[in-house]
Parts: sequence; C-alpha cells; structure tokens
Amino acid sequence: MATNLRGDDNFDTASPIPAGNFTGKLWLHYNAFTALIVGSGNVSTVTDNGVGDYTANFSNSFSDANYSTPQGSDGPVNGTHCHGYINGVYSSSGVQLSYFNDSNSAARADPTRSCLVVMR
Repeated sequence: MATNLRGDDNFDTASPIPAGNFTGKLWLHYNAFTALIVGSGNVSTVTDNGVGDYTANFSNSFSDANYSTPQGSDGPVNGTHCHGYINGVYSSSGVQLSYFNDSNSAARADPTRSCLVVMR
C-alpha cells in the first residue's frame, strides 16, 4: 500500500499520527568553512572539534537522548565532497557530527553546508 505525503497532517495512513508527536525539535544550517551558523532553531552554538568534527549544542536540552538525526552535507564541486555521520553518543544537550572525504574515508573534511534536523 502506498503512503501519500500531505501538507495538512503528518502522513495519510489508516492510523494517523496524532498532531504534535514525532516533530522536528531542532534544525541547523552550518557552514564549516566559515564556522558560521547560517540559520537554526534550538541550537545555541556549534563547537568545532577539528577538521570535519563538530558538536551541535542544544539551546533547550531534552529529557533524554532518544531522538533521530537526519542530516545532509555538501562540498565544493571541484574540491572535497564529503559525507556525514553521527559520531559518538547522543546526549540530551547536543550531538556530535563528523564528515569524511568521499574519495578517502580515512580523511576528515569540512562541508560547505551541514544540515541537521532532530526529530522526536
């Protein structure tokens, strides 16, 4: 059975998800080259832990670390493309993001755009 995504509620299913559950609690658009938070919601700061390694610190901590973190990133067209992943343990006050060079997974890389959403 196909599921249709609609704008007026979460998903069009036989058992709709009650409003207010499973919603985005945080979002971040970060430029690692300039160390600039381009835009965010519920992010107080981003800690630069080294090349390709960052911690997004939450403005308002959660009661626990049970959340999901879809993320995306990009790199310069003629430079280093990178791929992100969650590094380390989720905490109630922040999450650590790491990025590696797509042509050399042993090398860390700074994305021009790092995007994170926390769903809970």
